[in-house]
Amino acid sequence: MKYEAVISNMLMHVSSRLEKLSTNRGASFDGDNRTGINDVTIRRHRFPVYAVSMFAFALGMPAWGDEEPNEISECDVFIEINATDEDAGWQGILDASPWRMAQVIGPDENGSDGKTFLKIKAQGEARKQGITEYRWESAEPTFDDFALEDFLDRFPAGEYTCSVTFIDGHPKKEEDEDELTHCLPDGPVITDPGELPAGTDWTVMWGPVTTQYDGDGPGLGAPLDECDPEDELVKYNVTVEFENGFDKVMNFDVMAPASMAVISGDFLECGLEGKVEIGAFLDSGNSTFREIEIATSDCP
Repeated sequence: MKYEAVISNMLMHVSSRLEKLSTNRGASFDGDNRTGINDVTIRRHRFPVYAVSMFAFALGMPAWGDEEPNEISECDVFIEINATDEDAGWQGILDASPWRMAQVIGPDENGSDGKTFLKIKAQGEARKQGITEYRWESAEPTFDDFALEDFLDRFPAGEYTCSVTFIDGHPKKEEDEDELTHCLPDGPVITDPGELPAGTDWTVMWGPVTTQYDGDGPGLGAPLDECDPEDELVKYNVTVEFENGFDKVMNFDVMAPASMAVISGDFLECGLEGKVEIGAFLDSGNSTFREIEIATSDCP
């Protein structure tokens, strides 16, 4: 425990003083000489109180040398494309020791560093408590309203710095970096299963993603292997969702290069309508999703 060393030293000190007290010079128990007895009695009452006070002080005071240093455990920025809706968003995750202010700083349109993209300041009681995990998503206008090329100009590729000011402890400030890339995977093309027999296992399948996203259609982009190594395809995320007056959702990851998964028949009740959405994720965090509508057979 972090207070053991402090308390152990105090116990040794108090024990030593009490031992000396037990052989206090001048103490006499003979005749009417009560001076020594009174002296011993007074001291024997005083030192336990002193010891208890020191215990309380030791237990209440922070042991700065044993505290974990402040740190940023996650600083991620990435791009998400919805190939079905044809839109894109800039997203990120910041996770750190309790902080009161954070900024995300990155390159400007000319490639120079120092442009502030995001600034968060905790106020009032939240400032006293501190923030730890923060996730954000930008607005996602369609490519008809804001072309992908303009979006990529607005969020240039390069190093983005998460700068955090902590509420207390050491260090007071910390920085971490993450690289935003413009290597964007294609969205998986999902095999249309037709009507799904209720209560029967369904093997959902999709085509392996090997190319980058291209607005003209799937499979028309440049090969993924032309990207940097950190843009390697690592997984697919599968979401099956039904909405019949209530939400029924299943979500899981499938590690690449696998391109199929089995949905249990127990999940596929009769008379449901919804969608299956599958996203391809690169090691950089960039992802692209596609979805199709699905339905289960009618109830008898």
